[in-house]
Amino acid sequence: MSLQSIKFNEKDATLSILNQLLVPYQTVYLNITSMAPPLNQNDNETTNSTQHFSGYDAIKGMYTRGAPAIMLVGVFSIIVELNAVINENKNDWQYNLSNIPIFKKQLIQRIDKLITSRPTAVNLLNGCNEVKQIISNFKETDLKQLYKQLLKFSTQLYKDDLESNLKIGKNGVDYIYKSLAEEGFKGDFSVMTICNTGSLATSGHGTALGIIRSLHERSTQQSESQSDADDQFKLSHVQHGFIPN
Repeated sequence: MSLQSIKFNEKDATLSILNQLLVPYQTVYLNITSMAPPLNQNDNETTNSTQHFSGYDAIKGMYTRGAPAIMLVGVFSIIVELNAVINENKNDWQYNLSNIPIFKKQLIQRIDKLITSRPTAVNLLNGCNEVKQIISNFKETDLKQLYKQLLKFSTQLYKDDLESNLKIGKNGVDYIYKSLAEEGFKGDFSVMTICNTGSLATSGHGTALGIIRSLHERSTQQSESQSDADDQFKLSHVQHGFIPN
């Protein structure tokens, strides 16, 4: 079973992320308590305290890596902060809860701060912009309804990413098997990818590495249902390499 890079509890709105700075030597999860640092924290520093650790800190400090994972951690961290403010009556971030327009403006400013954690992360920018659009379009007076809308959006974002990963895996397998068949290839074959494209970089399964995972699953199913003589071709084995810093 592969490691989970993101653990989000929809019921309690809690988020923990795998500290990828310690992989593969240690498996340590960090709890995310907000989307961005306190207002009085310097822009050039990140929070090392496990008591106050934000999505901004996780992304800027490279604790979370991979474009889809960065987006999901960012969006989920917004939910964590909103839950604390709206449902748990915590207001360490000085939101004006008595004035909805001002609250929305403050919330969008906080999200803009989150985006600066990785200015080149297009997925993070796109996800946060969609959240900002939901906030801008919100016309009700009950902030709990805004929270529910954003919670629904964020969890669907996670599900959509996982579904797209699985589709990439299936389409990749179909393409590779079709190409091998057209070439008249038979026997064992290997596939290599060089990038952070596995489950740790996404909601799960992976993209390019997800194709290799799907190939392995397909080959395993073939081996269980057919004799080796009946197999036209199969992925010989799965192996990974680690290059230390």
